[in-house]
Amino acid sequence: AHVREPLFVFATKIGLAASGGADVAVSLTAAVFSTLMVWGTYLVGSFCFNRRVGLLAAFLLAIERSVIANGTDGWRDDTFAFFVLLSVFTLVRLRADPSFKSALWVGLAGGAACLTRITALSFFLPALFLSCFGGDASSRRGRLVAAGLSLSICALLVAPYLASCAIALGDPFVSINAHTQFYRSRAGLPADASLSWLQYLRASFH
Repeated sequence: AHVREPLFVFATKIGLAASGGADVAVSLTAAVFSTLMVWGTYLVGSFCFNRRVGLLAAFLLAIERSVIANGTDGWRDDTFAFFVLLSVFTLVRLRADPSFKSALWVGLAGGAACLTRITALSFFLPALFLSCFGGDASSRRGRLVAAGLSLSICALLVAPYLASCAIALGDPFVSINAHTQFYRSRAGLPADASLSWLQYLRASFH
């Protein structure tokens, strides 16, 4: 149970163990995921379009000044971006081939994205729902079954974190709710009191 989702924290602890506890481990962890983000861009571009598009997109990302500058600062943004890309890649594959293997990868990628930022639910659930529709009607039942399996796997991965936060901190979504003041201050909204994520959305839309 923690105000910060566990995956990047856990990865950083692995980096600290590998580096003998040196501070540079935080930067190295971020850099590893920043590099993986380039690979994820190649996967999505290649599968959705063609290999040349994937290579060009990955190359342009790899030489982007802000990515290079921020990729070693110890933030989790590149980690989240990598798992978003991996989720997109696996979801597109699931739609093309609704098998147990593709459903397993979707569930793992979606779970990893949620355990990096729980707000990943806002893209993962709609994307998983939409992957069941369109395309060949004869394979729709297979996509529905695969999507249900993916959702179950994702839930199995994420539920322990949410449950531990509910038990220890009294709020399963503390990793969102604890930061609504910061989000509102950045958006120019009144930030004098904490709001839940649902209250925050209502205030933002208003």
